Amino acid sequence: MEELKANRDDVHQKMEIAEQRSGLQRTEEVRLWLQNVMKIEQKFQALSSKKSVKLGRLILCGLCSKSLRSSY
Repeated sequence: MEELKANRDDVHQKMEIAEQRSGLQRTEEVRLWLQNVMKIEQKFQALSSKKSVKLGRLILCGLCSKSLRSSY
């Protein structure tokens, strides 16, 4: 995920510079790619928070310990 964010930031920065210096406009492909990255980030955040909630419920129920390694 970090690599995707870094690529997004690089593309966005290059586009900003090109738009300011040359008056170029983003292609539809670039605009769509940036939108897709944003959607992926949102889905990742949602899944990550769900994972934390589910893991917390398992810990509260005593089904696993906080340290998954210590449960083996």
